Amino acid sequence: MKKFLFIATIAALAATSGVASAQTTLVTDTYGGDDSITIGGDIVTDGDVTVTNTLSEGNELTLGTAAEPEISPASTITLGGSATFNGGGRTILEGSVKSSVAGTNRNIAVSGIGTELRFNAMGNVIGALTLQHGDAVKVVVGQGADVTANGTVHITGGSNAADLPRVHNTLEILDGGKLNVNGAFNIGNTLTDWQIIGGTVTMGEDALLNVTGAFTSRAINLTMGSGSELKAAGAVSFSNGSTITINDADQIQAPTVRFEGATNLTIANASTMEADWFYFSTSNNGFTVNSPADSITFAGNISSTTNLTINNRTAGTLTLGIAATYDEVTGEMKTEASAFTVGSNATGIVISTLAGGKTYLHGKIVGELNATNSIIRARDGGDLHITAAGNVFGLLGNVSGASGRIFIDKGADVTVVRTELLAQGFLQVDGKLTTESYTTANDVNRGTTLNVGADAIMNITNGDFTHHQGAVTLGARAQINVAGGDFSYATYNNNLTMGAGSSITVTGEGKMVNLRNSVVGVGGTITAPIINFAANTTFNVSDTVTLEGDLAGDGKVIVNSGTVLINGDGSKATGGVEVNGGTLGGTGSVGGPTVINTGALNISGVRFSDNLNVGDGVTFNVIGNDMPNVMEDGGTLNLLGPTLTINLDAPAGKEWILGGDDDILVLFSMNGGIFDGNQDTLDAMFITWQGADLSEEVLEYLRSEGGLRWDAANGIIYISGISLVAIPEPSTWLLFGTGVAVLAVFRRRK
Repeated sequence: MKKFLFIATIAALAATSGVASAQTTLVTDTYGGDDSITIGGDIVTDGDVTVTNTLSEGNELTLGTAAEPEISPASTITLGGSATFNGGGRTILEGSVKSSVAGTNRNIAVSGIGTELRFNAMGNVIGALTLQHGDAVKVVVGQGADVTANGTVHITGGSNAADLPRVHNTLEILDGGKLNVNGAFNIGNTLTDWQIIGGTVTMGEDALLNVTGAFTSRAINLTMGSGSELKAAGAVSFSNGSTITINDADQIQAPTVRFEGATNLTIANASTMEADWFYFSTSNNGFTVNSPADSITFAGNISSTTNLTINNRTAGTLTLGIAATYDEVTGEMKTEASAFTVGSNATGIVISTLAGGKTYLHGKIVGELNATNSIIRARDGGDLHITAAGNVFGLLGNVSGASGRIFIDKGADVTVVRTELLAQGFLQVDGKLTTESYTTANDVNRGTTLNVGADAIMNITNGDFTHHQGAVTLGARAQINVAGGDFSYATYNNNLTMGAGSSITVTGEGKMVNLRNSVVGVGGTITAPIINFAANTTFNVSDTVTLEGDLAGDGKVIVNSGTVLINGDGSKATGGVEVNGGTLGGTGSVGGPTVINTGALNISGVRFSDNLNVGDGVTFNVIGNDMPNVMEDGGTLNLLGPTLTINLDAPAGKEWILGGDDDILVLFSMNGGIFDGNQDTLDAMFITWQGADLSEEVLEYLRSEGGLRWDAANGIIYISGISLVAIPEPSTWLLFGTGVAVLAVFRRRK
């Protein structure tokens, strides 16, 4: 059976209390068995005590169990000095530990390979707690127990001795257990050969570790169970290969939290880290978030001076830099402005979000306008949202082929040197993006996507906008503005989509918009000194695209639906125009041959310097602004079909009336060009006349007596017998009494 031996004097060992004098040592030894030992009742030491427990594994020494638990369930262990536990066995303190002198604190040390000390009672009050290095010792705060340490808690690991194992010591706080440290909490030590040995801290469900000083750890392995909390009034630091695993609804709260020296952070299931600042420094830092669906929050400012990889492996939401400030007086977090600081030595922050997950940067990103060392990249198919105003850093983009999606949310604005979307990149701008340049990878099979949302703005301030492969979409009233560079949409396989009222504007002498492939959507305005059609470009829009600038290039403009207005000099654009159901108009000129197979031509001032071939059934929209359609020198007008529709639209404030034979409306002025036909050609055409505001008398005249006239001497095709006049003010009608009838007679006489 087991026996115990006190060296020195102890009274009433088997009774309800025991008293040990100064420098007492309690030793357990085994003689013929492996039984556990229990010393019940209150225990008092007069001075320092050493408990050497050598019980074999599976057995334990229990101190302070109440002798009569039904009558007096609580017991105490009163220390008159420090206590040391060693010997490699497990010692359980069932009684609550306290000092023999009020206002003093008794230190506890645990050493010896495999030694374990467990606090099972509530109300334990001690001084410093030390888990000595090289011993693989463990201290456990039992389920529902609480310990207050009025001194430093120091967990060391490893040993300088070559023949001793270099292993970690462990602190375990079981479910509902509490460890309150009124002082600093330190884990890890550096050996003489510079090897760093840390320790392990494991917290069960709803466990609490509360530190009034700093929490400093090197090579820690921290695991937090569901609902557990780590709170520190001082700074929290994880360094030198620390691994932190946080689970369901856990929280870490501190004024500052530092991740240094290859620290790995794994977070899961609706957990929160709250701090005024989170610092990532030294190289190779990173953290991983693992969660099936819940949300993870970093509440506070975030600063990185290094390469940083944030791995969001959740289908839920990771929130970084949400506005928060730690109040050292109340110990609470306050919502204020926060920041995500990108240090000047960083070569990249990669935010990796699993497909289906979301990562939010709620803090303002503060970095350098330096695209080589102040970088944020997204990867892995999930969504990265930038939500704050005033973000400044070097480069925004994705990791090549990793398809990370970047969102600049409504209300956010970002200023960077360079925006770079590599293969499979995705950028959604719903706020404002200002970048010196924008470029994408030229990867035909893995194109990139750019969406500029409704009312959003994208400014390129000192370079080019180059989108090689993939779709570009502008929402309603969205803007892409390029100052001092070119806008190049060079994709072969995707569309440029323009929302209602959207605009692409390029400024700078000789700068241009380069288009190819297709323009779709509702429509908008493209403005540049030069609009270059590098290849055939098809317009399939539901409203109007206005081209404000001189045209160039040998690509053909193809209008299949909607209206394209050319308002610049197109004489250098040799590819020509083809209309297949849409409408061509504007006030500029068209170079190269033009074919209107079906659709319409706005008679509004657009001019042609090459052949204009008009197919059967085409509609001429006569805007009536006294600007004749001009066939410039060298152009030839060909009316290819027997039918034509002429739509007479009156400008605002005017209307069509019957006039005399000397009243003419010029449709085409050859101006040195050629009409491939004569009056017989025009007389043979069947014309359908229409106009929303035409009176019945004007329509009747046009149907019976109207037609197109050819004046060979002046080289014009015109309509005679109608005039465009201003609509009389309502007061004018009142003067006549009979109103409409009198006015109609006046018109016929004219």
